[in-house]
Amino acid sequence: MRDKIERIALLATVVVSALVAVLHLLGLLETIPWLTDRVPTITLLVLAILAGYLISQRVGEHEELEGIKDLISESAKITVASLSGVEAATKLSTEEGREYSAKSYETAKRSIDAALLAPSLPPSASDKIRDDAFAKLLKANKVNYRSITVFDKSRWEGTKPYLTDPGIQKFYVRYYDLPIGKPPLMSFLIIDNQEIFLRYPYEPGEPEIFVSIKHPEIVQLFAAYYRSMWKEAIPLSRDDRQKIEEIDRRFSGRSGLIEQPG
Repeated sequence: MRDKIERIALLATVVVSALVAVLHLLGLLETIPWLTDRVPTITLLVLAILAGYLISQRVGEHEELEGIKDLISESAKITVASLSGVEAATKLSTEEGREYSAKSYETAKRSIDAALLAPSLPPSASDKIRDDAFAKLLKANKVNYRSITVFDKSRWEGTKPYLTDPGIQKFYVRYYDLPIGKPPLMSFLIIDNQEIFLRYPYEPGEPEIFVSIKHPEIVQLFAAYYRSMWKEAIPLSRDDRQKIEEIDRRFSGRSGLIEQPG
């Protein structure tokens, strides 16, 4: 009887944990804040129940204690990773970074906060895929896209068509009037307040590195930093005709790269 109850409890635990995992993967837990914040705790609970059950089974079957030790050690590693909240920390090459940003535009559900402060990258074969994904994102009017930038010719030519398009309703732009690249600044995206995708600063002549980080505390640090930058940056909208004309004149006739924001 006891064994039957344990099996039922274990099955219920597996079902509930699988349901939570699926809802979290689909982003549906975001509608239940108290549950979203407790995903690591739920993970710990599930691991504890599974480990306890397996240990009791192995002890009951007189399995070697060394095997139990390995099981507990592995469960502890998984638990620590879960509690830390880290889902990804990946170093990407320049080309991989461009492709990853395109995927971010396609998969974002609520918001993208972009800090476009580093100098624009040279043109690449993957630009069209990224640019198409960016245009589709803005024209869908489903995701709030905020951009803080230091304009160069590239970024201005990539921003103006969307800024002045009355059909695009969720594209917000602010800027800093600074010399591009002085001082060296970092560009990054905050995706759905869940992920930081940044272009890590590099020395002149060295290849760029892109990093994706999913960690609640790190995301909140970048989000707070972004709010500070947004507050101090110069607002720019389609109604600011004088500012638009001034920026147009600044880059008129100058050579430069052509790159969409991001």
